[in-house]
Amino acid sequence: MRIIYPVNKRLITGRAHDVLIIRTCYALAESGLDVVLIIGKTKPDGEILSYYGLKPHKNLSIIQLPVVRKTGRFGISWHFVFNRFCLKKILELLSDGKESLLYLSELKMSLFLLRHKKRINIPFFYEIHGLYALYPDDENYPCAYTEEGKVFSLSDRLITTTESLKKIIKETYPGAKDISVVPLAAEKASAFKSARGGGFKVYYIGQLYYEQGIDLLMKAARKVENVQFHIIGGKKEEVLSYREAAARENIENRFFFHGFVKPSEIDEAVKEADCFVIPSREKGKMNYVAHTKSYEYLRYGKPVVSFRLDSVLEVLKDNYNALLAEKDNSDSLAECIRKLENDEELRNKLSAGALKTLEEFSWSERAEKLKKVFNVN
Repeated sequence: MRIIYPVNKRLITGRAHDVLIIRTCYALAESGLDVVLIIGKTKPDGEILSYYGLKPHKNLSIIQLPVVRKTGRFGISWHFVFNRFCLKKILELLSDGKESLLYLSELKMSLFLLRHKKRINIPFFYEIHGLYALYPDDENYPCAYTEEGKVFSLSDRLITTTESLKKIIKETYPGAKDISVVPLAAEKASAFKSARGGGFKVYYIGQLYYEQGIDLLMKAARKVENVQFHIIGGKKEEVLSYREAAARENIENRFFFHGFVKPSEIDEAVKEADCFVIPSREKGKMNYVAHTKSYEYLRYGKPVVSFRLDSVLEVLKDNYNALLAEKDNSDSLAECIRKLENDEELRNKLSAGALKTLEEFSWSERAEKLKKVFNVN
């Protein structure tokens, strides 16, 4: 069986979704399937895999197609150009007669390819990571409700990464087909050792836009003295803005911004962590979307502190692998951090729970769950 996964983007963008794409493809390849990942022209294949800490695999091939950066003078977008090249490449691949399926996770790409479903003539599997229908007036979500519904109805199978999202899809699109839930994953960090020193250290990894709640974490920081906060990720302008905010709040000596760190270098960057934090607001997609952090943090065998978001509760369990604070409540967040700081026995208990939980969410487990959805061995 061959899995063809077209992605209308360059793969190295610094987003968590990139990690999901490459690691899922790699896990499927390791499980014995032939995987063809189609992306926009980025870098040599070896450099892409190395960027994510991976080596070439005989079952994984990466096809890089031309893209244009901006809309052309005649209104032809780079999406249109890439999609046309992608359709041509898929048809070329299928000309050998090998049993194949399409694995998709982008709405516009899926909508384009579904218009040619009869020509392609293989099963379409669409993995949903958010709902455009929930944001009809938001210019950041330009795809119409009807287009989303069309993709849902024409795809052969729908996949989500959380039960929370599945529930909302069923409520929003009562006619949607059966939906399979396949959670995200992470792999235990190899030989990870904490080099603790200089006080209790709380780490955050991810983007810094408003919904991620870094300002709420800053409010919590004012309530817990002698605790350091290390923030990994974010755009330069966001980092600068938050550094200025930390200075205004007189916590700049305990709030450190490290900027973007390549996935292959994250383990080294967080080696002194005592716990990790998810301060995301109950706003927009944050309550139902799969939080990559929920899984990635577990791989270090460290306690996690998070707000009680519905999707987070599918992975993190209070007093087992995490301490959970009341939604959007910086006082509650601070209390959880303080509790961990002062209770080594609790930290050890949650650390053990984190590693135990991780066994359920390995990349190999994700590959096996997808294979069941694909109905392949």
